[in-house]
Amino acid sequence: MQRAAGDVSPPDPGRVRSSFFSVGALFGLVVIKSLFRCLCCGISLLNGSPHFPVGHKAEQVWYQARALAESVKTLTWRFAMRAQPFDDARAADARADFRKLMEDILDSNRHLGSALSGTDSASPQTTDEMMSIRDSPRKERKDLYLQRRICDQRKWYEKKARSNKRSAKVWMGLGIFAYALGFSFIVVRIADPAMPGWPTEPLIVIAASLIGWTQIKKFNELASAYTLTAHEIGLTADLITDANSDEAFSAAVNEAELAFSREHTQWVARQNN
Repeated sequence: MQRAAGDVSPPDPGRVRSSFFSVGALFGLVVIKSLFRCLCCGISLLNGSPHFPVGHKAEQVWYQARALAESVKTLTWRFAMRAQPFDDARAADARADFRKLMEDILDSNRHLGSALSGTDSASPQTTDEMMSIRDSPRKERKDLYLQRRICDQRKWYEKKARSNKRSAKVWMGLGIFAYALGFSFIVVRIADPAMPGWPTEPLIVIAASLIGWTQIKKFNELASAYTLTAHEIGLTADLITDANSDEAFSAAVNEAELAFSREHTQWVARQNN
């Protein structure tokens, strides 16, 4: 027994390092192989599915229709708040300017006609409520704009920023966990090849898909953009509060609506890219 024990030599450090290098190389090969399979599958789906172009077109139409809706909303708020270019003393002149800008927006979005079919087009473009708000004192218009526009939009952007930040952490964490689990399965397979098969490749595919989904949805980028917009809206809220004249209030409203329009334009550009 002592002789047999004495014949046992300590592990060779070089062999141990070689084993770890082999594990890493095998893991890398599995990742590359899995990603290549995902790429081939994606290409075959894009080439063979007749529904993809239709879905892609519908998605683009939705983005453009939302941008159109936001443009109309911006014009409506500027009109109701008597901000430039709707600061005319005569209501008829302001309505004429509003109709002209609405016509320009609709003319540039005629390709969305099919998406707008079925909507109520018989209602007046300038409602009684819009005219009532427009005719109210500046103090009432200011309070309404702060509550129904500024605060509402700021809460929405803050909520979306938190949601995207949380989604980025969840999806990235799931991807890292799947990668770690796949790596541990590879180590176990090398240590004991006689054990039954482990689902290594599906795990790597799932991990790559989770991380890829995080990159496609741009959760971190959207969280940063929404947070920045929320801070910018907070600055415009101070401008609205400090406006002590019709001219200052008009300029503050236009500054706020410009911030909203800029964010919507950037949002559409991010989706198209």
